[in-house]
Amino acid sequence: MGPGRRWQRQLEPGFLTYSVALPGVGVSLLNVFLKSHNEEEERPEFVAYPYIRIRSKPFPWGDGNHTLSITLM
Repeated sequence: MGPGRRWQRQLEPGFLTYSVALPGVGVSLLNVFLKSHNEEEERPEFVAYPYIRIRSKPFPWGDGNHTLSITLM
């Protein structure tokens, strides 16, 4: 195997998958796991400002007032 073949092998998709993508997914999973075991932070109280939830026209599904994620539940 010549020196040019070694660099060509490292550019194959399988090499990048196992050397970059899988360790990145592992680090992300570890981060989520460690953060989930910490105490939950309290959310601040919701303040209904007049510029929040302004709808200029109704949604095309359901009663027109709820988003699609609410209507699917």
